[in-house]
Amino acid sequence: MTALFALLIVGQATKPISVEALAKDQAKFDGKQVTVDGSVKKYQARVSKKDNKYATFVVLSGKSEVNVYLRAHVVPALKDGDKVRVSGTYRRVKKVGTRTFQNEIEAQVAAGKPVGVKRLTGQK
Repeated sequence: MTALFALLIVGQATKPISVEALAKDQAKFDGKQVTVDGSVKKYQARVSKKDNKYATFVVLSGKSEVNVYLRAHVVPALKDGDKVRVSGTYRRVKKVGTRTFQNEIEAQVAAGKPVGVKRLTGQK
């Protein structure tokens, strides 16, 4: 059942848009499912105070970039320069408690696996 759920979520990935298009028209994509391709920058795998795994990184394409939040770790860890495809919900502004995050995709996760992040080149 879990594998089927993961396949259904991956199957919902939208046609990729450029990070540049996302940056130019953030209001159009706010709250929508998006898919972007680009290069990884600043990957950080962390564990919250409540012992939940999460990761953050930036996807860079041309002169534009978008932040990514993921409720899982990518294994093996992403490295700067790895090419990825990220699918998830885009938010121009997201508030979590007292913190505010901007220009962010929350990548899809199913059964603790980062199904919304696909490594296109780099480490395997």
